[in-house]
Amino acid sequence: MYDIADDASDFEMLNVEIALANRPKTAIEFTGKCHYCEEPISKASFSKKSMVKIIRRGKAG
Repeated sequence: MYDIADDASDFEMLNVEIALANRPKTAIEFTGKCHYCEEPISKASFSKKSMVKIIRRGKAG
C-alpha cells in the first residue's frame, strides 16, 4: 500500500540526490605551485619537501 509517508520518503531522497549532485567540489585544483610552500611543481598539489613536512607533522601530533 502506497501512502503519504512513501511520498515524503521519495521526495526526501530526491532532495538528497539533487543536493549531492550540486555540492561544490572539495578537491584541491592544480595551480602549478605547491599549496603548502608555493614552490613551482609540474604535477600533484604538494612538493616533495612539503609532503615530508606534512607527514612528519601528522605523525608527531
